[in-house]
Amino acid sequence: MELARENGTTPEEVRKEMQQTINMAYQNCSDPKTKALQDMVPRKGEIPTVEEFLWFLSMTVEARMKEQNLDC
Repeated sequence: MELARENGTTPEEVRKEMQQTINMAYQNCSDPKTKALQDMVPRKGEIPTVEEFLWFLSMTVEARMKEQNLDC
């Protein structure tokens, strides 16, 4: 993973930090608008995995690009 290499760490550590950030965002949310957006992310558990979150993010970006007639 290029991000890990650029930061002198391992892909596992990058994934761990990403999951910790997602967990913190979901566990410490008190804003109803943010909670509503979080609820849009499909997931098997209470908090999405890194893979679930990134999949949703990529599908959202792709849909927005298509709406604006931008090439991927």
